[in-house]
Amino acid sequence: MDERAAPSRERTRRKPSSPARIVAVAISVALLVKSTVIDLAVVDGTSMEPLLSKGSIVLVVRCAFGIRLPVLGRYILRWHGPAADSVVAAEGPHGKIVKRVFATGPAVITIAGGGLSTGDGRRVPQAAGGPEAGSILVGPGEVFLVGTNPFESVDSRTYGPLPIEKILGTVIAFGR
Repeated sequence: MDERAAPSRERTRRKPSSPARIVAVAISVALLVKSTVIDLAVVDGTSMEPLLSKGSIVLVVRCAFGIRLPVLGRYILRWHGPAADSVVAAEGPHGKIVKRVFATGPAVITIAGGGLSTGDGRRVPQAAGGPEAGSILVGPGEVFLVGTNPFESVDSRTYGPLPIEKILGTVIAFGR
C-alpha cells in the first residue's frame, strides 16, 4: 500500500487565546447580560418606603417584558407589559427610578378626595401640591408609576404617564 496516497489525518492545533482577548470577551458578555438580562441597582431615595429604604439593593430582571436594546431605548421583542401593582425599574425624566405600576393604558385615573383611583378600585394618595379633582388619561402603551411614599415621591403624579418603552424591567428581589 502506498502511504503517499493516504490523506493526512494530522490535527491542526489552535493557538491559545491571549489573556487580553479572554478578558475582552468576558467583559463584553457581562455588559450584554447586564444591559439585557439582569442587573443590580441601589435605591437612592425614600420614595418607595416602607417597601424599599434608601440603600436597598434590588435585582432587576431586564428581560421580564421582552428584549430591550439600551442603545435604541426600545424593545425589539416584547412578550407582555408590566402588571398593575408590580414594582419596576424605569427611565424617568430625571434618571433611573424604581416605582410601583399603578395603571397601564388604556386607563382613566380619577382624582378625588385626596387620592387617585382606577376603575378596578385601586387607590393611592395624591402627592402634595397635586390637583384635587379631575382625571388622568393613561394612553395605550403607557404606564402610570407611583412611589409608595407619596410625600417623598416624584412620580407619574408629578410628570404624568410614561411610555412603556421606558420600563427597564421588573424588580424581583430586595435586600439591604
